[in-house]
Amino acid sequence: MLDVRVVRQYQKNYPQLLKSINKLFLYEAGVHMQSQVQREINAMHIVDSGRYINSVKNKVSLSKDNVSIGTNVEYAPYLEYGTYKMPSRPAFRTALDNNKRELLGRWRSLFRKTFRTMGLL
Repeated sequence: MLDVRVVRQYQKNYPQLLKSINKLFLYEAGVHMQSQVQREINAMHIVDSGRYINSVKNKVSLSKDNVSIGTNVEYAPYLEYGTYKMPSRPAFRTALDNNKRELLGRWRSLFRKTFRTMGLL
């Protein structure tokens, strides 16, 4: 298990290497989460699910160190959060909730693999 203190020490001593790990992770996480959201949408059996599924995209912002998963389908917020006539059917929140541990594990794996390869762990 990686302790926060260990990661901070590596961040202090190898900031560029850690930035590279984070950059790679953001791209991997974006692709992974995009597919997980699409999977959740598919499981909802929405009439227009093909359009909704194909509209889900990921965008990585290296300057902000984040990745966004979104859609431009106009009815997505109504499905995600519900309306007074319809209960919510969250695809984005469900995908994130179901994959938090997976994402953390992927980052840890990249960290270990990188630093072991460099002989630094």
